[in-house]
Amino acid sequence: MTELKDSAIGSWKVTTEHSIYLLDLTNRTGVRLPESPEASELRRDEGEFELLRISRCEVGSPMILWIELSVPEVFATTRQTTNVVLIERLSDER
Repeated sequence: MTELKDSAIGSWKVTTEHSIYLLDLTNRTGVRLPESPEASELRRDEGEFELLRISRCEVGSPMILWIELSVPEVFATTRQTTNVVLIERLSDER
């Protein structure tokens, strides 16, 4: 698979150059797992965040997400990753 759309459902694993993102598009949640020493330390690493929108998720390009981090007085933030190298379906909606 080369592209993941915001309208998809089910669970997905998106591997970037430095991290893995586990995205549950049915429940609109995600988790970032840093996988290399070059990975930046980000707020809520390894903790669940609310996924508001996937703006772009395509192999060979940075993934762009709109997420909610439960930070007071901040409704949402964008997260731009390093280039996506692999998109894998983990489960279908049942």
